[in-house]
Amino acid sequence: MNCSEKVDKAIQDTNKSIESQLDTLQQIGLVLPVNRMSIEHLLNPDGENNEAARMWSNEEIFELVEEESRQESDAVDNLVATEPPTKRPTKSEMLRHVSQALLYLEDQSEHDNLIANLEEFQQHLLKEIHFGGSQAGIKDYFK
Repeated sequence: MNCSEKVDKAIQDTNKSIESQLDTLQQIGLVLPVNRMSIEHLLNPDGENNEAARMWSNEEIFELVEEESRQESDAVDNLVATEPPTKRPTKSEMLRHVSQALLYLEDQSEHDNLIANLEEFQQHLLKEIHFGGSQAGIKDYFK
């Protein structure tokens, strides 16, 4: 007996066992004769997706991969398009944030370079807010 015959025999024995179990369930009333399904329907229900067992050609596989790639690309494009643009803070808001950062860093000497850069940026923002970005002269303070 070769391998395929052994497999066929095992399948037949299993089918007989399942049929016997279904008979028992029907006899004790758990399965009505009208609800009983054949083994073929139990193993392969109507409408079941049999695509996994299908042999695909290289062209079909390539098309499926391309289609999936297009769908993912469209989904990413839609996601990017629906994200609201990041709101740029106003100069006053930035000045408030820089001031808070300086308060946080004021006692940390290891951040002296960062503190100096933030203070310079703070001065730049103050000039922009109060004097429109130009260097203040003595007359600007008496307006």
